[in-house]
Amino acid sequence: MRYAEAAVELASESALELAPASASELAANSVAADSAAAAVSARHQVKSEVVLAAALCSAGAIDRARVIGDAALAATGRFDLLPLRWALTCLLGEIGSDTHSADELRALRHSCADRVRRAGGNWCRA
Repeated sequence: MRYAEAAVELASESALELAPASASELAANSVAADSAAAAVSARHQVKSEVVLAAALCSAGAIDRARVIGDAALAATGRFDLLPLRWALTCLLGEIGSDTHSADELRALRHSCADRVRRAGGNWCRA
């Protein structure tokens, strides 16, 4: 499975169902992500941004997905949200990033996997 496909699946099993078909649906999804910003859980907010980025990507709104994905990736670093960070490095590795090179994204992705292994987890490289 390609990294981007795994990232979409990890972020949300229903990401493809959430893919907006129109500009009004894109706006509604943005409002949903903005609503999550008011929630007490930073993880919930960032996860909503990951799902939105994946849905936008699936809908063909690559530039918007990239902007949201880059912002969410920065947040995963601030809050140490390892699984979401890995998912975003996979997604951005496929669609490109405005803030990280492909080599930087690959290094971040492998760093996430290494942290899981060091903590005793079983992580297989694809």
